[in-house]
Amino acid sequence: MGMSKRIELSSEKHYVRYSDSRYRADDGVIYRIVGRNQFVEVCSSDKDITEADLADEVVIDGKLYPVLAVGGEAFRNCPELTTVAFPASLKKIGSWVFYDSDKVDHYIFNGCRELDVTSLPNVERADYDSLNTLMAVGNKGKRTFVAGEELTDLVVPEGTKELPDRLLDCCESLRSVTLPDGIETIGSDAFRGCKNLTNINLPEGLKVIGYNAFYDCINLEDAKLPSTLTVIGSEAFSCTAIESIVIPDETTVYHGAFRICSKLKSVKLFEGHLRSRQEG
Repeated sequence: MGMSKRIELSSEKHYVRYSDSRYRADDGVIYRIVGRNQFVEVCSSDKDITEADLADEVVIDGKLYPVLAVGGEAFRNCPELTTVAFPASLKKIGSWVFYDSDKVDHYIFNGCRELDVTSLPNVERADYDSLNTLMAVGNKGKRTFVAGEELTDLVVPEGTKELPDRLLDCCESLRSVTLPDGIETIGSDAFRGCKNLTNINLPEGLKVIGYNAFYDCINLEDAKLPSTLTVIGSEAFSCTAIESIVIPDETTVYHGAFRICSKLKSVKLFEGHLRSRQEG
């Protein structure tokens, strides 16, 4: 990665007045202090930026902070952005970092066509806030995964609490997903359109299945819902091949959660409260 980069910022010169704890560097990159003042995140940038060489360390008013994260949509709508050099210190990349940045072609960065990511550091795969940024590569809705190799079996690491929105949507190569004990949330659209997904375990402890999470998973035949589940989002299992379902007690089922499940023959409700409602 070469030598680390350190920049110095001050409240007097670089403080962004409209938002607390944000500082604009001279190159247009905006850094934010997060994590109870323990580290710095790249949170935004000027829209006319063409390239960014992100710092490994930032000194703000004399205090040193490591740059550990690039936040979601940090470089959104930067139409002239072509190159970003990530720091070796990086531990986390948020989702949709380069949303609407028109000059990059890889779906990994959602529509950015010329971005040089050859120096991307080894971000921990266990950080699933960044999985849809790091694993999805391709365009026009047809994606390949993990450095060009099609992903067929996903094993989520122990300790993962949440899968982000749009994690592996439209990954047609995906066949099975193994989730760890302790996972609490499956994000919206996480596995939408994974047409060859046939097997996923939903462990005890899971609380929320987001909207469209398994929408159009046309070969998913079985989903044993855990007793801990509190929310099934709208259209979560719509257009699947599920044949039977047991809704746990105290589960809120949002509109259309099982819409167009043409093979669904059996639905069992526990004695507790089933609430079907619109999201919004």
